[in-house]
Amino acid sequence: MREGKYREAADAYAAGLSFFMRFPPLDTWRSLLFLSPERWGYRELALMNLGSCYSQLGDRKRAVACYQTCLNIHPDNGVARAALGLLWVEPQGDAAPEEA
Repeated sequence: MREGKYREAADAYAAGLSFFMRFPPLDTWRSLLFLSPERWGYRELALMNLGSCYSQLGDRKRAVACYQTCLNIHPDNGVARAALGLLWVEPQGDAAPEEA
């Protein structure tokens, strides 16, 4: 995928994440409101996808911050934990992603 597409995707995920971070109950009830039986909430998915986009763009610092934030909110997320492992980073507590 070209860099422009990853940048566009990151911008879209960041916008959605910003909304759901301001209104966490909507994310919690999203599956009922939108009849979407997803295993993960939107914040969790957006953080994982943002981490992936940043990784593809070569922005390791932001990728790590996204995966770490995902684990801070959802400590049992194996995908975020594995992604940090691929980036050779140990999960830590209370990391927050920097502003895009």
